[in-house]
Amino acid sequence: MNTERRLFFNEIGEVVVKKRRGSKRMSIRVNPEGEVKITIPFFVSFIDAEKFLISRVNWIKESRIKMEEKRPPKIIYTPDNIPPSFHHEFIITRTKRAACFRKFSSGLCEIFIPETESVSSDKSQKYISESILATLRKEANIILINRTRELARMHKFSIKEIRVKNMKSRWGSCSSKNNINLNLHLMRLPKHLSDYVILHELVHTVHHNHSQKFWDKLDTYVEDSKTLAKELKKWSTN
Repeated sequence: MNTERRLFFNEIGEVVVKKRRGSKRMSIRVNPEGEVKITIPFFVSFIDAEKFLISRVNWIKESRIKMEEKRPPKIIYTPDNIPPSFHHEFIITRTKRAACFRKFSSGLCEIFIPETESVSSDKSQKYISESILATLRKEANIILINRTRELARMHKFSIKEIRVKNMKSRWGSCSSKNNINLNLHLMRLPKHLSDYVILHELVHTVHHNHSQKFWDKLDTYVEDSKTLAKELKKWSTN
């Protein structure tokens, strides 16, 4: 049985419609990138899902406008405004080579931009952004993974794999098999918040939901977990 279909509408573009076992009603989600996804129960037809979507077109448009208004202005990186990571400074160097490249050394990520290319061009900005992400990933694969194992040992949690990912809308996740995914952008957070996220996912190895038992358990490891959850919402995941 086909459980997923992609629809296209002139007014809103592509929409992913997915049948989900256990769903009791149709729901629409617009993610921070403006992508639209509809979840429907198995007994609902794709035709009915399309009708439902048409009835919600104005809501989708309004949701995208609100998200765009909340989105921080686009940063144009220059040699003077790249914020350092926890363990690396960034510098931009011009090169006679035709392609961008980067080099890591102790505490430094040097980004080379061709002399024939403007630093503010889309190509250069894309490469600078990729270099920042590569640096965060390099640090996160050591620091976040080691910290997660440290907290797991300290509080006697049983975990399997730990992976660092560039996630768009989540700080972390825990699978039913106790595999933990962490957003590499945790490296940008204050330590008390990154620890909160890690402990949040560790507690999910015991309670795979957000029941009161989950929050009570989490509060035994952090002070006032729900206050920290609100503080975390002030930070962007990318």
